[in-house]
Amino acid sequence: MPEPVVDSGLDQAKLALARGQLELAWAKASEAARQLPPDDIEASYLCAVILRLQGNLQEALQRTEHLAQVYPRIGRVHQERGHCLRSLGQRDAAVAAYEQAVACNPLLTTPWQLLAAHYQEHVPDKVIEAQNKCREIELMPMALRAALAAYYDEDFKLAEERVRAFLMTTPDNPAAMRLLGKRGRGPTLRA
Repeated sequence: MPEPVVDSGLDQAKLALARGQLELAWAKASEAARQLPPDDIEASYLCAVILRLQGNLQEALQRTEHLAQVYPRIGRVHQERGHCLRSLGQRDAAVAAYEQAVACNPLLTTPWQLLAAHYQEHVPDKVIEAQNKCREIELMPMALRAALAAYYDEDFKLAEERVRAFLMTTPDNPAAMRLLGKRGRGPTLRA
């Protein structure tokens, strides 16, 4: 298999992270973060993930809490905050963070799965909803999931590109058409 092409420090950090090379991932991510604006979502989020995986839970939590203030509608920020809180043994706070994550981005399967497990023990009437959400996401075509993920991350230009590409192969998908409709009328959408 050919090596993936990496063109930025963040890409190199993501590749190192995928390979389990946490020290290299941290070096590349932190170097890239120094060259970007301080609140760059991609760099800051990636640094928080790496810090958590390295066991630097307090620093990772501080970063995710700051990101949650700057980007309150980005679900994966709340998901990562939940992971930090869960690792710190703060179960109730982690559940609240996961609930906020799926409220912002209902496509995040990991928080849904963790919520389903929590609900199984503590809130039985919510279990079915969480399990159904997991199944719904798993059945969704990957290209549509990618378009929706960009939309929920507020990268509206990328969301539009992805949904248009998806509609070229599946022109009658109602969810994709709804997403394209949102793109056309959203007052806060940025190009």
